[in-house]
Amino acid sequence: METTTPQWLGWAQMIQALSQSGLQNTQNPFDVDRYRELSRIASEMMAALTLADPEQVKIAFDSQTGY
Repeated sequence: METTTPQWLGWAQMIQALSQSGLQNTQNPFDVDRYRELSRIASEMMAALTLADPEQVKIAFDSQTGY
């Protein structure tokens, strides 16, 4: 039995991965703000589409580092 990842979940994961990678590799404060905003958007997408607590999703995302 094959399971497929919903497209919205893949998008949220890619946005979060880009955010994490960017935060790992930049020192520019403007870029840091942009990557944090991407992480916020990804966590809000995940929370809205899974009915999870947005703050818990943000905490989980913020605890991850690197790509």
